[in-house]
Amino acid sequence: SSIRGLISFVSKIKSCNNDMEEEQKVDQQLANIRAKFANKGISGYRRKKYLWKLMYINMLGYSSDLGLTEAAQLINSANFSEKIAGYVSTSILYNEANSASLDVVINSIKGDLNSPVIYIR
Repeated sequence: SSIRGLISFVSKIKSCNNDMEEEQKVDQQLANIRAKFANKGISGYRRKKYLWKLMYINMLGYSSDLGLTEAAQLINSANFSEKIAGYVSTSILYNEANSASLDVVINSIKGDLNSPVIYIR
C-alpha cells in the first residue's frame, strides 16, 4: 500500500517557513479530512490513510475532534492492517473531550479478545 499522501503532507509541513503557514496547512488538511469522513462510503484504506494524517497532526500539537469514530470502525475491520491502524489511532487520538465514541471502541476490543482468530487476540 502506498502512503504518498502522508509523505506529501509531512513534506508540506516541513517546508513551512513559519508557524502561521504550518497552521494554515494543518487547517486545510483537517477540513479535507472532515469532508472525506462525511462520505459514508469511504473505504477502509482511505479511512486508514486519513487517520495516519490525523495522528501526525496530533503529534504536531494540534487538537481535533476527528478520528475516534473512524478508528473504531477500523478496529472492527477484518483487514489486519486496518485493525492495527484503528488501535494505534485510538491510543493517540483519544482524549476526554471525544470520549463519546469510547463505548464503541471498548465493545470492539471485547470482540477481538473473544475472537477465535489467533492474530486478532
